[in-house]
Amino acid sequence: MKVADLAVDLEKKGVRPLYALVGPELYFRDQSWRLIRSQILAQDPTAEVRTAETDPSRTEGGAKFELARLLADLATPTLFSRTSGVRLRQVDKILADHRDRFATYIESPPAGVTLVLDLDGLDRRTKLAKRLESIGAVVECPALFASPPPWSNDPPHENDLAKWVRQEVVARGKTIRLEDAQVLCERVGANLFALVSEIDKLAGFVGKAKSIGAADVRALVGASRRVKIFELTESVFAGRAAEALARADRLFDEGVAAASGRLVQQAEAIALMTLGALSAELRRVRAAREWLVETRGAGGERALAEKMGVKPFAAGRLLSLVRRVGPERIAEMVRTLDECDRDLKGGRGPAEWVLTRTVWQLTRAAPGGRTTPLAAAP
Repeated sequence: MKVADLAVDLEKKGVRPLYALVGPELYFRDQSWRLIRSQILAQDPTAEVRTAETDPSRTEGGAKFELARLLADLATPTLFSRTSGVRLRQVDKILADHRDRFATYIESPPAGVTLVLDLDGLDRRTKLAKRLESIGAVVECPALFASPPPWSNDPPHENDLAKWVRQEVVARGKTIRLEDAQVLCERVGANLFALVSEIDKLAGFVGKAKSIGAADVRALVGASRRVKIFELTESVFAGRAAEALARADRLFDEGVAAASGRLVQQAEAIALMTLGALSAELRRVRAAREWLVETRGAGGERALAEKMGVKPFAAGRLLSLVRRVGPERIAEMVRTLDECDRDLKGGRGPAEWVLTRTVWQLTRAAPGGRTTPLAAAP
């Protein structure tokens, strides 16, 4: 079921003993948990509801997660309530390592207990998954794409993300055209947490007006890190050194929006965010080159678009790039990014200078890159 179906299911049938929140979109997983948690507390205001972490890096003091202890706790009635709910976060590895123990628990879950499994993926063919579905529910939490499928001829705004934005706007008593929703998506990116925050701001910004337009979006929502950093990566991989360096300076002067929507102005954080974007683009370049070598370009841009999950025009740009960049230059760019990562994390020079040096070195290695002087570190 989807998140919308979960809300209806909870209202009609109440809370089930087991849920699996499955998919890459953390916003939908959090929204599903909020719905389940609210229904548990609505049925029993004294219920104990909590989240359990399985990743030691997220637990207090780095404590190791113990599944046996958790299951024993669930089976033990609490002092103040017969009802409890536990969300087990990022449980994929735990589920794989302790499948039999989970299967035993699922066969006879304790009365009054709701266990919510937070998963990136679930093989629906397994006996465990089928049993889970028979006594509980699987809530699908897919990623929303900001462009139509590669095989579609739909205009850019006909995509899942823009449609979701429109639904959220309507839920707040306003309207927005898909084209204008797409403007918001382009400025904020595919971060649903940040999008919801901006939608709330826009709903207040337009006041009594019934609709939100592109002008409202542009007036209230600044260019995001996706737009600014995307522009920088475009300049870097095109080998346009002067343009890339100017755009890098702009990042540090104006700041960029983090995934949460918060404006980031610290040089170290901006440098690390930009490094991540440059590394991701280089991974795409390497993957596209491997595809080109293996297939000899069979199928052209369309085949590459399907392989990489991008629009045909983006595949065309990528294909043009990889045909001009050899493995030696790719290896040089990898070394440059590795060096940047070490220098930033090791504090070897001001973050702004480290990133600027990296941008210059990458543009020199990119197709069409030209060697130009760069000042030494201060």
